[in-house]
Amino acid sequence: PLAAALIDADVIEEAGMFPENYFLYFEDVEFSQEVKNLNRDVYTDLATTVLHKGSSSGGGETGPIFSYYIFRNYFLFKKKYSERIGLGFYPYYFILFLYGVIRRLIKKELNGLIGQFRGFLDGIKLESGKEEWIHDQATEKD
Repeated sequence: PLAAALIDADVIEEAGMFPENYFLYFEDVEFSQEVKNLNRDVYTDLATTVLHKGSSSGGGETGPIFSYYIFRNYFLFKKKYSERIGLGFYPYYFILFLYGVIRRLIKKELNGLIGQFRGFLDGIKLESGKEEWIHDQATEKD
């Protein structure tokens, strides 16, 4: 995840800004792919430690916001990079989806489960941007 990054301004000029169609999650993956498409290197410094409360903006990994965007955005990324990803995407996504359903059922996270299914359906339709329903659900919990 791109929770903390050092990026040269010239790289941003060449690769462009972070894509907004994802809204949350995967914009860092696409940006990194675009940097690699420019034959530039992307490095990870394993000796550096950054404290990052993962998925806190999405209500945790089984919450509705994370569930919706992560399952939807796989499809948006797949559409753009389908030649590179190939057919291996579908069995991977199926296993990931099934795992997500089981996790959300075990944690009794109904809104997360609904978010996952809505993300799947909107992903098939290649919907992008911010999904108001998900954010309304998160606001009601606060």
